[in-house]
Amino acid sequence: SMLSIGIDFTDRIRNFIMGKRVGILANNSSRNRELESTVDIILKMKAAKEIRILTPEHGYYGEGQAGEPVKSWKKDDLEFMSLYYGDMESEIKDMDEKMRELDTVSGHENILKNIFLEDLDAFIIDLQDTGSRVYTFASTMLHLFNVAGKNGGEFLILDRPNPVTGKYMEGPLLEEGYSSFIGMLRIPLRHGLTMGEIAILYAKRNMDNIRVLKMEGWSRGMWYDETGLRWVMPSPNMPSPDTALLYQGNVMFEGTNVSEGRGTTRPFRIIGAPWINAEKLMKNLNMRSDGSYKVIETKFRPFFSKYSGEICNGVEIYVLNREKYRPIRFSIMLLQEISNYEEFNFHECYFDRVMGNSWVRENIHSMDAEEIVDRMNMDIEKFKEERENFLLYK
Repeated sequence: SMLSIGIDFTDRIRNFIMGKRVGILANNSSRNRELESTVDIILKMKAAKEIRILTPEHGYYGEGQAGEPVKSWKKDDLEFMSLYYGDMESEIKDMDEKMRELDTVSGHENILKNIFLEDLDAFIIDLQDTGSRVYTFASTMLHLFNVAGKNGGEFLILDRPNPVTGKYMEGPLLEEGYSSFIGMLRIPLRHGLTMGEIAILYAKRNMDNIRVLKMEGWSRGMWYDETGLRWVMPSPNMPSPDTALLYQGNVMFEGTNVSEGRGTTRPFRIIGAPWINAEKLMKNLNMRSDGSYKVIETKFRPFFSKYSGEICNGVEIYVLNREKYRPIRFSIMLLQEISNYEEFNFHECYFDRVMGNSWVRENIHSMDAEEIVDRMNMDIEKFKEERENFLLYK
């Protein structure tokens, strides 16, 4: 049986937009299985009074690197508007570094410009999530709910698969006081939800003008490569669904002075720094493996981001059994190994916002990796019960 995703239900979409002024929150990866873009499919319906395209972080084509402001532009009279930092001018090549220094992560209220939205009355949201709380697409959606929902806007979310299944949840829940644009909801780091489910979770607590076009034929245990859909990069450092699995844990290295492989062709698959002893790191990690992964030593030279132009020593991760592999457990072990180096530093504020707490950072040396993971899992048990109220799929 073929899997159908939100954009496949064209009649329901047509009814929703009929005669309205519509904003479509989408990017170049918002496509159906024939690779037709959501924007084109909806434009061809000729049902809406007006259509504007709203784009998340990285712009419509993913041309902006992390955190870079992307301009708003026009194409064939169609207006594309970046919801991410509006039209802020910026000289900054490496915005993730800037965010770590200035902590602009928390100053995200100015991101959505009301002017763009005031005269729109309906919104369609179709974005491919990664399965991680630390990804700005869900936050962009929630901001849109907040800003446009107050003006009585209606929302239709076109749902898509969670690329790393909806079965496994890992990592700590976001604690109060750690909410930011890179993570707004009290959900685990690897959240196991779809964009539609995140919307419902939010709606149950806040508003009733949010509807989801559910997928048909998707079940929680499915990996992206089992869906028959083609992967179009949702953001510049997410080249494949395999990357998404490694990202769940290795995203925490963004909050450190260790390279997470940005600026190479293997982001989040290679981790390293000039001052690491790769052979020792490899041996220690493989010794601790439960058989679900193996690492090999590697050298790499990032073209941008941390250690740009310098040779880094580190490891490349191979997942041998993805059902058994726990990316966050792995990354905690890796972090424990690397944080023993005196050159190692946390970007504390940023790391804590990724984690959604400060206790992981504060206990990285005093607790065993398994203890840290066990403490996280206590949260997950609570969340498991909560999430029964808004799951859309079995």
